[in-house]
This record gives sequence, structure tokens and C-alpha cells, in this order.
Amino acid sequence: MNYFPNSDEEISLIKFIARFQYLNVADTHYFFSSKKYYRNRVSSLISKRFLKKVKLNLILDELGIEYAKLFNYEYTPRNRNKKYVSRLLTISNLGAFYHNCNTVQFTPSFSMKDKEMFTITARRFIRSFRY
Repeated sequence: MNYFPNSDEEISLIKFIARFQYLNVADTHYFFSSKKYYRNRVSSLISKRFLKKVKLNLILDELGIEYAKLFNYEYTPRNRNKKYVSRLLTISNLGAFYHNCNTVQFTPSFSMKDKEMFTITARRFIRSFRY
């Protein structure tokens, strides 16, 4: 049994969750070309402890965090603020929808803001689209 992620689709799912912190289970089909088999692949990542299921959302588990850091993927530690989690889920839903789109580039708000300037971090916007 191969312990590492088996395909580019699984690696892109881990990269996405490392960057966006959360992904709703219903949005995982955007990352895989198969219509039914992707559930088994996600279950395999959960059993290998790369991903963890919290309620209806996927987050990185211990090995997923180590894997993201080992390969220098953009990793954002998980935010547990209940008010902010719903916002993060909305952002990850949009990011997952446009993940494989070649004509639209989705940039989440946390990638656009300068963390040093309070006036920019306090502004509320969700994303930027480039066509």
C-alpha cells in the first residue's frame, strides 16, 4: 500500500485545504475527474491521516500538515473562531468551484491583504476574480 497521496488530484486537494483551511465534503468532487470513485480516495486520505473530517468539513490532519510543510505548500493554520469559520467555508466553496477553471483566476481575500496594515486587514471582501 502506498502511504503517500496517489495522484495529482489528491495532492491538489491537500494543497487546497492547506491554503484555505476548510473544505466542505460536498465540494470535494471539484478536485477529481471520477464521478463516484472520489469518495473512496477521500476516505483513503482520511484513513492515512492526511485529512480529518470535522462535522461536514475536511481539514488537514497531522500527516497532512507535515506533508504540506515538507513540500513548502502555502499552509495556513486552522482558524477556530466560530464567526470566521462560516466566512472561510464560503471562500473555500468559491475557490473549489473555480479550482479547475482555466478562464477564471480566484484569489481569496486573505491572500490579497497586507497583514501589517490594519486599514487593509479590517476591510471585508471575499475574493478577486480575473477573467
